[in-house]
Amino acid sequence: MLTRMIQAAIILLAGTTTLASQTAFPSRPITMVVAFAAGGSTDLIARVLAQRMGSILGQTVIIENKGGADGAIGTWQKVITDNKIEIN
Repeated sequence: MLTRMIQAAIILLAGTTTLASQTAFPSRPITMVVAFAAGGSTDLIARVLAQRMGSILGQTVIIENKGGADGAIGTWQKVITDNKIEIN
């Protein structure tokens, strides 16, 4: 019975060491891509949202406006960065 309790304690303690060694998420600034031009209502909403996200997460949120082509340029920018596509 005592050996089972010791085994259970070892398993529980082993799981907590990995949690303590991880860095806080997010560890670098967050970039939010807005697919419309700066100064519009979408930009205003994104900036308010970024300010709130930054205070909750404790990290800087950067707004990057990629306006043009009715949102297609900003969407394409997101696809390129997520999939690490290089365009020559």
